Amino acid sequence: MAWIVLIQLNSTTMVSEASTTRYKFPPLGLLYISSVLRLHDYDVEIIDLLSFGKNYSFFKKKLKQLEKKYKTPPQIVGFSVFTENATDAFYFTDYVRNVFPKTLIVFGGAHAKAEYESILLTKKVDIVDMAEGEGNIIEICKYKEGLLPVEKIRGIAYLNNNKVIVNENYYIEDINILPFPDFFNIRYSSYRDVGIIVTSRGCPGECIFCASRAFSGSKYRAYSAERIFSEMIFLNENFGVIDFGFMDDTFTALKKRTLKFTELLLNDKDKHFTYSIKSRVDLLNIQTLNCLKDTNCDSIHIGVESADDEVLKKMKKRTSLEKNLWAIEKISEYGMTPECSFIIGNPDDTKETIYKTIIFVYLLNKHYKPYKPATFGVSTPYPGTELAKKSSALGMKIKICDWRRYDCTQPIFETNNFTIDFLREIMWKYETEKDDFINNLLKDDEIRLFYSYLDKRIKMSARKYYDNRGESNATIEA
Repeated sequence: MAWIVLIQLNSTTMVSEASTTRYKFPPLGLLYISSVLRLHDYDVEIIDLLSFGKNYSFFKKKLKQLEKKYKTPPQIVGFSVFTENATDAFYFTDYVRNVFPKTLIVFGGAHAKAEYESILLTKKVDIVDMAEGEGNIIEICKYKEGLLPVEKIRGIAYLNNNKVIVNENYYIEDINILPFPDFFNIRYSSYRDVGIIVTSRGCPGECIFCASRAFSGSKYRAYSAERIFSEMIFLNENFGVIDFGFMDDTFTALKKRTLKFTELLLNDKDKHFTYSIKSRVDLLNIQTLNCLKDTNCDSIHIGVESADDEVLKKMKKRTSLEKNLWAIEKISEYGMTPECSFIIGNPDDTKETIYKTIIFVYLLNKHYKPYKPATFGVSTPYPGTELAKKSSALGMKIKICDWRRYDCTQPIFETNNFTIDFLREIMWKYETEKDDFINNLLKDDEIRLFYSYLDKRIKMSARKYYDNRGESNATIEA
C-alpha cells in the first residue's frame, strides 16, 4: 500500500513551552497537500512535531509504528522546513535514509525554496519543492511510481550528476479550486479552539524583511468571499468553531472582497462568529473598518515596525509614524484591538530610533492593559528576503550563521550604529527592569519630548478603545 508521511518539524530546540501552546495551530500547509493526496487515493500520515513539542526519539518511534501499520516503507517523506529547523531537519533525513533507503525525501517551505542549492548539495534530500505543494505533489508521486520523468515535474529542484537542476516554476492561478485543508486527518480538538484560515497567497508589499513575495510570488491571489465563508461554516459545523483567526498578512488587500465577506456574515443570522485579521496600515479605510466591526472583528494586527519615518521608508513599509498612529486610533474607535508588531535592530536603525520604537511598544502596552497588544522582535535576515540578499549593501555585518538562532528573538547582525551586545543588553533591561529602563531613557530631552507626544496620542486612542468596548482602564482614568 502506497503511503506518504508529511512532517511539521519543531521550530527550534530552544522554543519555549509557552510559545508552543500559544501557536498550537493545525499545520495548514501540510493539510492542504494531504487533501490533494487523499483525493487521489493515497494514504497520508501527518506528524506534527511543532505543536506538540515532540522530539527526535518520538519521530523515530512514530515512523516505526507507521511502518508496522502499513507493512511497507513510505513512498515519500515530506518535510516542511523553516529556517529555525533547517539544521535539525538533516538529522531526521539521515534517519529516514538509513531506515528507508528507497523512500523519496522532499523538502518544502520558505527556507527550502531559498536555500535549495545548498540543501541538494548535501545529497540528503532528493527533491526541493519550489512551488506550491498542492500543485505538483501528484506529479512527484507519479515520478516515484515510475510514471513520469523527473524533468516533467513542475516547480521542483533536484540533483542530476552533481548539478542542481531547477524545473520551470509556477503558481496556482485560481486558488479557489483547492480543497479545504484535510482537517479530518488530525485530531482537531488537540489544537487551540481558534479556526485558523489563510485566505490568500502572494503579497502586494515589498518589505525588505519579509520573504512572502519570494515564497508565494508578488501576484496577490485570494479566495473569494464565498470560499472564506464556506470554510468558516465547515469548521463550525464539524468542530464547533466560533472564533476565527485569518493569518494573511493583508486580509483587506481587496476592498470589494472584504465588503462582500462582511455582507455574508451579516446576512447569516444563525451564526455568531468572532474573528481577527492581519492587515497593512495602507490598506485600511473607514468603510472597511465599519464593516469589520459590524461583523464582530475583535482585533486587527498591523506591522508598525518602527517609530522612525526614515527607518520605515528604508524598510519599504509605505507608512509613517503619523499613519500608524492614525490606524491605531481608528481601529480603537471601533472597539477593535490594535495588535501591533515592531522590529528593532533594522539596518538603518540608530540607538535613538531603537529607543523610540521600544517606547512605542511600552506605551501601547501601558495604556491598553490588560490586552498588551504590542510586541517586538529583532530584525532577522531570513533567506529569500532583501535583508539577506543585500546585506552588505545595507551595511549589515552578519555575525551569526547558525540557522537555529534565526528566530527573531536573537540579534544576528550589527551595523556601524549598534552592536549585537547593545541589542542584547537593551532587550534584557526591557524584560527585567522595564520601568527603570524607560525612566533612564527620559533623561534625554529629545527622547522625553517624543515620549510626551506619543503618550498623549496613545492615551487618547486607548480611551476611545475602552469607551467603545464598554470597559474601563485604571491607567487611562488616572
